[in-house]
Amino acid sequence: MVEIIPAVDILEGRCVRLEKGERGRATVYDLDPVAVARRFARAGATRLHVVGLDGAIAAQSPPLPVLRAIVEQTGLPVQYGGGLRSVEEMLEALGAGASWVITGTSALADPGFLRQAASAMGSLTQVILALDVRDGRLLVKGWQAHAARDVVSVLEDARLAGITTLMVTDAGADGTMGGIRPAVFAPFMDSGFSIIAAGGVSGVDDVRLLAGRWGGRGLAGIVIGSALLKGRMTVEDAQSAARAAVTGRGRQGPGEVSL
Repeated sequence: MVEIIPAVDILEGRCVRLEKGERGRATVYDLDPVAVARRFARAGATRLHVVGLDGAIAAQSPPLPVLRAIVEQTGLPVQYGGGLRSVEEMLEALGAGASWVITGTSALADPGFLRQAASAMGSLTQVILALDVRDGRLLVKGWQAHAARDVVSVLEDARLAGITTLMVTDAGADGTMGGIRPAVFAPFMDSGFSIIAAGGVSGVDDVRLLAGRWGGRGLAGIVIGSALLKGRMTVEDAQSAARAAVTGRGRQGPGEVSL
């Protein structure tokens, strides 16, 4: 199964989408992110991706009251990220109702961070490691800087600490609806981790491409923001495309992919 995960990005209390992570290129979709989350729930979403952009970009406090309201009013499991740079902040987000927390900057800056988190939390089954990629390099601090570490060392630390899920985002395509660039995701799909892919989805063809190529081979989910918010497709459209692509792939011979 490849899960379709609608994105609710929060900036200054509003539901927005940023183009390539740039704050100056924000499109406001709704003044009430909780209302957007409710619409996704009614449309059949099974999980939500919620990000506090103020925390990611400006290191401000995560919007935990909004997170709590989304969880309470939708009843959906939420993966939450955005400026969670300490174990305490991760635990606070879980306490506010998140089913999973997403961390990137701290884990990439400090080789021991994930082990510290595992010690404090007991396990990292509720932690998703964010790997945001642009031009082949990892980004940190809300995509404002390059990480000093390379992918190989980061994945090794993640594996040893007990991380099971990576969220890989094509930062060069995120928010553009320019289409999926498979080469960005390919290096991670056979890494042994479950992969949630994000960035560039423009419609059902991109969902078919990802699910058809990697469904059952590492891909666990696809985060979609702008394409849903702009009405390029519905949650149900995306879910149907993912199911059909995975099923079709299972009926084909080795090396054949239906796109």
